[in-house]
Amino acid sequence: MKNEIISKIQSNKSRINEIDFLRAFAILAVIMIHTVAKIDQIKSLNSLVFVNVFIDVASHFAVPVFIIVSGIVLSYNYYEHINYKSYYVKRFFSIIPQFLFFSLFYLILSNLILDQRSPSILKVIYRIFTGRASYHLWFFIILIQFYIVYPLLIKFYIIFSSRHRVRSFIILSLLIQILYYFISSFLYTGYDQILLRLFDYYIRHAFLSYIFYFVIGIHFGRNFDSIKNYINNVNDKIVILLLILSNIFVYFVRIKGMETPGYEIDKLFLLPSEITEPLQYTLSFILMWKITSKLIKRNDLIVRLLKDIGKFSFGIYLVHVFFIMVLTRILEPINITFSDWIFYPIMFFCVSILSYLTCKIISYTPFSYYVIGIRSSKKKKKQIVT
Repeated sequence: MKNEIISKIQSNKSRINEIDFLRAFAILAVIMIHTVAKIDQIKSLNSLVFVNVFIDVASHFAVPVFIIVSGIVLSYNYYEHINYKSYYVKRFFSIIPQFLFFSLFYLILSNLILDQRSPSILKVIYRIFTGRASYHLWFFIILIQFYIVYPLLIKFYIIFSSRHRVRSFIILSLLIQILYYFISSFLYTGYDQILLRLFDYYIRHAFLSYIFYFVIGIHFGRNFDSIKNYINNVNDKIVILLLILSNIFVYFVRIKGMETPGYEIDKLFLLPSEITEPLQYTLSFILMWKITSKLIKRNDLIVRLLKDIGKFSFGIYLVHVFFIMVLTRILEPINITFSDWIFYPIMFFCVSILSYLTCKIISYTPFSYYVIGIRSSKKKKKQIVT
C-alpha cells in the first residue's frame, strides 16, 4: 500500500518542460556526428576534413547531454522508497523491446543493403548483447547499465547528501570517469572466444565511462529549482567563451592525432582532451539549458517543431542510421559522396526530416511504444475525448 502511494506521488509530478528541448538539441547533434563520421575515409587532410572535425568535436555533447537528462528524469521521479519492482518493469519496457527490435532490424538490413553474409546464431547474440547490430546502438548498452545501477547510485547520493558531501560525490565520479578511461587504454583486445570478447566489451563500455554526467543529472534532478535558477543567472558570455576555448583545445588535439596515416589516434594521446571534455560537455549542457529557458517562453512553429523532435528523440536515434545508409546509396550513383561539401547538408537535413516524419507516422500505430518508445497518438486522442 505504501509503495502504491509513493508510485502515485512520483507519477503525479509535473513534467520538466525543458527536457524535450534538450533532447532535441542532443538528437540533432547525434545526426550531425554520424553525418560527418566518414571523414576518416578522405585520403588527405584538406579543408573539408578540418571543418568536419570541428563540427564533430562541437557536436559531441550529444551523448553526455542525453546521460545528464536521464539522470535528471530518474532522480526527479525516483528518490527515496523506490518501488523496485515497478521501477525495473517500467525501465525494462521503456528500452528493451525497442532495442531488440532495431537490433534485429539492422542485422537484417546489413545483409540486404551491405550484402554481408548471414552471421551465425552465436554472432547474432553477441552483436545484440554488445549493441553491435549497428554502430549507434552501443549507447543503449550504457543506458541500460545506468537504469540497472541507478537505485544503488541514488543510495550513495543520499548518504553523501546527508553528510553534506555532495560536492565530494560529484568530484569522485569525475575522477572515476577519467581513471576508467586511462585504465581502459591498456586493456588487452585480442580475445578470440565470444564469451571473453563479450566480457571485454562490457569492461570497455561500462557505465563508468559516463558516470560523471549521470551524477550531475542526479544532482540537478534532486535540486531542480535552485540549480535551474543558478544556471539561468550564469553569465552567458563567460559560458560561451569557455565553451569555445574548450572546443578549440579538443579540436587541436584531434587534428594533431589525425596527422598519422589512416587517422588512427592513440587513446593515451587523447587523454588531455578526455580530461577537458567533462568541462566542455557541462558547458554545452549549460548553454543548451539557457537557450531552452528562452525557447519555452515562445510558441512559434520552430519552437513547437523542436519540442516535437525532442519528444521523438528516442525513436529518431533508433531510426536515423537507416536513412543514412539508404541516402548514401542513393547519392553515390549521382557522384555525391563524403568527399563533396554538398553531401553533408543534404545528408543532415534529409536524415533529420525523414527520421522525424517516420517516428511521427509510427506514433499513430498501436505498437508505437514497443518500437519507438512513444504511446500511440490515437490512444491519447481517444483518452482526451472520453
